[in-house]
Amino acid sequence: MNQNLDISELLIQDVPPALIRQILDILPGIYQDAYDEVHGHPKLGEPEAKSVLGYLRRGFFESQYRNLAIGCGLRVDMHTPPSGGCEHVQVICGRFRLIACHVQSPGAFPQHSDCREQYAGVNEHIAQTDWLAKPSQPGEQSIFGVLTHTAERHDQRQFRCAQIGIPDPEFDKWVDKPVELLDLRDKQMRAYQAQEDLQGRNQDPMPKWKKRQNGDQESDQPRDDT
Repeated sequence: MNQNLDISELLIQDVPPALIRQILDILPGIYQDAYDEVHGHPKLGEPEAKSVLGYLRRGFFESQYRNLAIGCGLRVDMHTPPSGGCEHVQVICGRFRLIACHVQSPGAFPQHSDCREQYAGVNEHIAQTDWLAKPSQPGEQSIFGVLTHTAERHDQRQFRCAQIGIPDPEFDKWVDKPVELLDLRDKQMRAYQAQEDLQGRNQDPMPKWKKRQNGDQESDQPRDDT
């Protein structure tokens, strides 16, 4: 990808910090709850529990993902794939339209989906060599992204990490390495702290008042410390 196109900076600007923090907060519990639910069900054997784990985990996360986004004041769209099947939650964050899915390992590309492939077509302009240098800037909902989450390699009950990746228009690879949600959270926190520090430095200091000696009344003039 062209170095002029910094997806992480756009995500920092457009995705509410509260949404990123809350997603990271809920994912460990979702992984544990989904695993416990299917493996503790009296009518499911081990093979059946493994086969339905992904469906239940997806349902747990999609419902909470939708509610968190609405709570952050974001628009949420529900879309059914052209071939039918479960609806997909799509969260609109400024220039981004974000859906979610589980992948087998960090950085892995999602499995084929008619719905995902259909929406990846809007990313055609990302491949342009000087995208940000062009007069036409990315507008609202002009970038399709995938919020991926994954479990620890040998323990499906343990959440490992979450990332946001941008697929190419053909939906067969990432245009660049996916961005870790933990990194986005930390960068947003540093940016917020830097802004707070700048505001603090720009505030006028309070005048220092001096007192008269020998119990006299306080002066009505500020002290000159120079």
